Amino acid sequence: TSNVSAMPEVVAGSALLVDPTKVQEVADALTRIGSEPAVAEELRAKGLTRAAELSWKSFAEANLATYRELLGRG
Repeated sequence: TSNVSAMPEVVAGSALLVDPTKVQEVADALTRIGSEPAVAEELRAKGLTRAAELSWKSFAEANLATYRELLGRG
């Protein structure tokens, strides 16, 4: 996935990061995933784990905790 914006934080190590403006980098990452089954499997497993960590509820809870901390009510 892209190595810019919030994507590195979102994937948290569960994807290969590439510069989206560099076609060869994107191609190399896709080739690696396609030619190295162990890499593909590791990323798949990490992706499923990461996806399970992300939810609207956990997002809302984290934001609420931050607001409470900022307001001195934590």
